[in-house]
Amino acid sequence: MQTPLQALQAALESVGVGQINEAERDVVLRCAIEELRKLRRNVDALVEYTAPPTPVPMRCRVGEILLTVREQVGLESRSRLLVACDDHAPELMVDGPLLVRSLRRVVENALEAGSDQVLFASRDGGSGRTFAVMNNCPSQTLDPRDGAASFASTKTDHIGLGLTLAKRDLELMGGSLTVRRTFGGRTLVWAQLPAWTAVGTRAA
Repeated sequence: MQTPLQALQAALESVGVGQINEAERDVVLRCAIEELRKLRRNVDALVEYTAPPTPVPMRCRVGEILLTVREQVGLESRSRLLVACDDHAPELMVDGPLLVRSLRRVVENALEAGSDQVLFASRDGGSGRTFAVMNNCPSQTLDPRDGAASFASTKTDHIGLGLTLAKRDLELMGGSLTVRRTFGGRTLVWAQLPAWTAVGTRAA
């Protein structure tokens, strides 16, 4: 098994010493670029893990948060992401960029697990604003007793910090992250912000 850095080195060395023909070179270079992306994401995750941010609340529209997360998801995966929001989506007083980053990590985790489709929705949960991410992969057979597990994936090139960072950052904003398995073999993640983050609602 190769780490992303080992795979990148092998790919570049094969191009550099002329071990492959011209037809294969484009494929190898595309793979090398993908390995660089993985490496950059893992390094970014490690840096973020060692340096917790200080949230800076600002006025943010829920719809803008949803659309920004969608825009930041890779173009090749975007067609599998279904976005939905309730009609009455208020403004929130939260750190918008930090919330987008946290939700993007959850969405990417679901997409990279190989789900056919991923639902990304938001609604007023009564006790606060809820963002939900659910995968939809009928061929997946998962034990619902694994309630604390993340999206199932056969990928071996992740360091597994995505949901950990999402949970930590949401908690820094006063929220929470909950992961559950359904009996249908799906994974459902709730990211919830408390009611006082809604603009116009007084903090308790």
